Amino acid sequence: YEIIRQEIPDVGQTSCIIQIGSGQIELMEPMGEKGTVAKFLEEHGEGLHHISIRTDDFDNDVKKFEEKGIKVFGITEFNGQKVGFAHPKTTHGVLYEIVQFKQ
Repeated sequence: YEIIRQEIPDVGQTSCIIQIGSGQIELMEPMGEKGTVAKFLEEHGEGLHHISIRTDDFDNDVKKFEEKGIKVFGITEFNGQKVGFAHPKTTHGVLYEIVQFKQ
């Protein structure tokens, strides 16, 4: 396994990414009182924030999600990768992140 720690001031978090085989786990902590992670912790306490899904065809997979009634929002580029989120109200309460796999 490999462990990567990175600060991401633009979104107000520090991440520790643990690479295990072809999968990974990302542990996030807030940098101060602002940002998505800080807001989540304030509202919900510690716990699972989201599950990431890697794709090599972002636009096609987002289209498939939406055809199945899953709303995708927040589509943007981050570190050269397309990123979007499947809204928890359309996924039985689970927030999924869809990430274009960088090859």
